[in-house]
Order: sequence, then structure tokens, then C-alpha cells
Amino acid sequence: MKKIFMFSMVLVLGIFMQGFAIAETIGSDIVLPDTLMPGMIESTGTHFEINNSDYLNILLDSSESITLRLESIPEMVTMHVEPASDAASTRISVSGFQPSTKYYKYEDNYHNLNEFTTDGSGSYSWTQDLTQSHLVFIQPRKSTKFIADNATGGDCYLIGTWDSATKTCTLTTDVNETIQIDSNYIILDGNGHAVTGTGTGVGVYLSIGNTIKNLNVTGFTFGIWLSNANNALTNNTISNNFIGVFLYSSNSINNTLTNNAISNNLIGIFSNYYSNNNTFTDNIVSNNLYYGIYLQLSNSTTLTDNTISDNKTGIFLWGSSNNTLTGNIISNNDRGIDLSVYSDSNTLTDNTIFNNSYGIFFFYSANNQIFYNNNLINNQTQAYIIESSGIFNLEKPTGGNYWSNFDTPEEGCSDADYDGFCDSPYYLGSLGYFGYGVDYLPWTTQNGWKKPTMESLITLISQLLQSGGIDNAGIANSLLSKLNNALTATNNGNGQVSDDIMQAFINQVSAQTGQHISADAAAILINAATYIINN
Repeated sequence: MKKIFMFSMVLVLGIFMQGFAIAETIGSDIVLPDTLMPGMIESTGTHFEINNSDYLNILLDSSESITLRLESIPEMVTMHVEPASDAASTRISVSGFQPSTKYYKYEDNYHNLNEFTTDGSGSYSWTQDLTQSHLVFIQPRKSTKFIADNATGGDCYLIGTWDSATKTCTLTTDVNETIQIDSNYIILDGNGHAVTGTGTGVGVYLSIGNTIKNLNVTGFTFGIWLSNANNALTNNTISNNFIGVFLYSSNSINNTLTNNAISNNLIGIFSNYYSNNNTFTDNIVSNNLYYGIYLQLSNSTTLTDNTISDNKTGIFLWGSSNNTLTGNIISNNDRGIDLSVYSDSNTLTDNTIFNNSYGIFFFYSANNQIFYNNNLINNQTQAYIIESSGIFNLEKPTGGNYWSNFDTPEEGCSDADYDGFCDSPYYLGSLGYFGYGVDYLPWTTQNGWKKPTMESLITLISQLLQSGGIDNAGIANSLLSKLNNALTATNNGNGQVSDDIMQAFINQVSAQTGQHISADAAAILINAATYIINN
């Protein structure tokens, strides 16, 4: 073998389904949990209880029926409250807090603060508006800087310099509290400084059209919170948070994340609850405890040229469709790419997926996936399919994927006509766990679908000599010498010299066709060399 907040975040910590009672074990090596993780409930009614949290065990009673997502995670209790009746308000009572202790309750953003002290039993009550949905979060500490489009940039003058012409706040010091941006189209330039929390709250809370750049964000429940549209995160370092970047709700659309380093969080990037049409490009997402990038109920998102490594799962799609994953490098995860539970019609091309326990993992109703021109290299299990389907190749010349365990005649891949494709199909899901897939045009070489280069021609000459397409080592060495000389001329800026050498290469191949070079091999070599000259 060749070497080569709808706050549902606790749901992501190790589950692959919601409301599905799937058998605990499928096969001998795949364990599928069928319960939610501790600290989260979601239901409709009047009585709710969390009794398995690592933070606070919370009991909540409502005088009116409500639909509630309640979570108790380290240093934060969150609730998304929706009306389930015609009542305009309800009386909510919560117990389970520390007794006789001050807490800070925010509603919808950090401006709407209510400080309260629990009674001797750790309880607190309030009247909650039900005319619309509300996001309530309660934390044990407060402190927020607000940046706004006014003469001083809001609180910007306390932590940096304000340029009113460009609406830019440039930090001149580190900040040890939340920064909330109140106005649209403001730029926060961290200037290499840090926003550091104490394990609770949100690091940076955005409005619409904001740009966050050159900022280090660490030590929060949520590093950066995006609940609005058209924001850009660029060149930030986001680490050691519960969730690094959180895209929340259907308002969080058309955001871009570019050139960020996102590491050592529980989840690197979490796009949640119809956060659609976002773009993640050139990010390094590594060493996150559970997921590098997690799309939950998020559609039409583009992931391009990201480097994703050393997470539990590199990219995880749950109930997310019509997304595009292109040019990503995904390595050293337990699962490289996991498409699960109604994640349909996603397109994955030109990704390199290597050294993962599972390269790709399609789980339950991940249907109509389009998966071609990807490199799968040295994954313990290249592909694992459960009750799912996909298209794993297009017609020639596009073809399918490169599989490192299926690229030699000994492994079943022969290429008698030297067209770059194995003459036999590659079968995915051959372990028999309720799914299957077939790549009818697997490539014989990594990146075989890319346009020919001198380097790829050099590799091809060696392969043809080994396979018999060229039967004379002296001729092969002569052709290799010409290619190396042409490459040197190109690197030295001598394009015409390179073209002349490549024409000599074509002439030699033509002269040897049918003698020491097979007709099929000669056609491939001449077409590739002609393409290189013309381009």
C-alpha cells in the first residue's frame, strides 16, 4: 500500500441522535448512545428538572405552559423560553442555586441585566414575558464593556482607541470581561490583545455586520457569539472556551470565518438551529475535545480549505443539508467527517482525509451525498455507512476518489488502459452494517483529477515503468531527464526553454509508441505534455 443560543450545545457532547432510540451497539466496534448528555432538557410543560448536571441541578416551575430548553453547564444556566399557550406572561420559579448568593440574569443581551440574590434555599422567582421568545442566561459574575457608534465608541475609550471615521475600536490593553458590540458595522481590532474570562459568559457578543480581527479570546462559556448576520471573524485565536464560536439561530446568516486558530475548546465552531449560508475558510481547528466544526440544523454553509485535526470528530453534520465541503485537510481525528440523521444532499470534493479512525462516517438518513475527488489516506476505516446513500463518482474525466488501500494491483486496482482509474470499483460499506456505497471510478493516484503538471508526469513515468506501460528503463530514464530539465528551466523563469524540452519529450514518446511505450500510455503522456506546454 502506498504511504502517503437556541442553547442546545450540551446535545452535541457525545450524541448522534435526538429522539431516536437506536440500538446501543451496531456491529462489534460502534457504540451509539441513546440518551442526552447530563445538564440539558428540552420539553413543553410547567415542570422541568435537571438532576445530572456537572454544575447546578436545577428545578424550574412555570405557572403557564411553556416550551423550554434548559441547560446547566459550568458557570452558566441558560434557558430559551417560548410560549406554549395564549398567556402573555408566566411566573417562573427556579431552585438549585447556591443559597443567599448574588447572581446576574440577562435577557436577550448583556444590556438587560437584573441582579438578584437567592433565598436561603437557593431559589428565585420572576415574571417572564411570553409575548415572544426570550433567551435568558444566569451567571455568577457580571462585567461588560459596550462598544457603540458614538463620539467615544461607547466604552472603547476605556480599553483602546476609537476611530469614528472607520468605526474601528483598536484595543490597547487586555480585557478581562465581556465585550458587547451594540452598533452595526463596527470593527473591533484586538491588535494582538486578549479578552479573557473566568469560565462563564460570552467573550464577544456581536451585532450586525461587525468585524472582529486580531483578537485572542479565552476562558468563556462562548468565545464569540454570532446571533446576527454579515459578521466577519478574521485572524483571531479562540481557545479554552466551552464553545469557541457559536452561531445561533436563523438570524445568524452570511457570516464569514477566515484564518482563525480555534483550539482546545469543547467544540471549536458550533453552527446551530438554522444558522444558514455561512462560510468558513482557511481556519485551523484543532484539539477540540468533541467537535472541530459542528453544523446542527444548519444548511447551505461552505467549508473551504480548513485544516482540522486532533478533535474527537473533525466535521460533524447533524440534520444539516446542502452544505459544501471543499479543499479541507482533515487528519488525526476519531471520525474525519460524520454526516448524520437527515443530513442530506451535501457535496464533498477535493478534501484530503487521512490518519483518522474513520475517514467518512455516514449515519442514518444521510442520503444523496455527492462525494468525489477526495483523498482518503491511511484511515483505519476509510468509509463506514449505516442506512445512508451517496454518489461516490461522476463520469469520466471527473471520476471518483483516491483510496490509499485500493491503489495497487495487489489490492484490486489495476489500470490496464492507463487512464488513471482503477479498472475495478471500490466498495464502501463492505462491513455489512445496513449500508453500502460504490465508487465506480476510483483514482489510482492521490489528486489524480488535478490538471497534469511536470511533477505528476514524473510520477506517472515511474508508474508506467513499473506496470509495463513503458518496458525499457533506459527510455524511462531519458524521459525523466527531460522532465527534470524542463522543470528546472521553468523554475528559473525560462519558459521557452522549458517548452522546447517538453516538445522533445513529446517527440520521443511518439517515436517509441508501439515499441517500448504502449499506445494507451503514449496517448496519456502526450496529452499531458501538450496541456503543460499550452498552459
